[in-house]
Amino acid sequence: MAVVLSSCFALTGFVILDSSLSPGQSTKARFTVRPYVPDTDKFFQFFLVGTSAPDDIGVGKGVWGANGKFGGPDQMDNHANLASELEASGDCSGGGLDFSAVYGSLTWRGYATAKKVGGGDVNKVATVEINVKAKSGADHDISVNVMGITGAWDDDGDGVPEDDQDTFYCTGNATTNIWVN
Repeated sequence: MAVVLSSCFALTGFVILDSSLSPGQSTKARFTVRPYVPDTDKFFQFFLVGTSAPDDIGVGKGVWGANGKFGGPDQMDNHANLASELEASGDCSGGGLDFSAVYGSLTWRGYATAKKVGGGDVNKVATVEINVKAKSGADHDISVNVMGITGAWDDDGDGVPEDDQDTFYCTGNATTNIWVN
């Protein structure tokens, strides 16, 4: 397992920068990750953001290395099928999370780095920022659950997440909420 995790980044933090939004207002979901070990093997790093109220909270573009570390800042690719492929693979069922148990309770947006990223200095962190917005027609006085999941994706070479051909390694998860005023 250490060989696989050497190309992964561990989640050290997940926050919504402004946890109280008015309809139409935006903020960011920020992931803070660091390499598991000082190794430079490379995998695509993936990030999922799930919300309990997709009609009220929208999830937009994401940036890897927003703090300028590990090849960033770099726009991440949106992978609409990442969550469903991860759930179908059954690969994310350890470390305190069974993704199949939470998959259907939230609506997911998936992102991956545009290129494979390697680790390095375990004392440095990369920040990932994903835009989040209370939609203009959002309900008022509601609490929306938001979950973030991180991991590495060992792609078979075609750049498409596929449960039967690729391997996924989940490396962290956290849950918080957004209050819509």
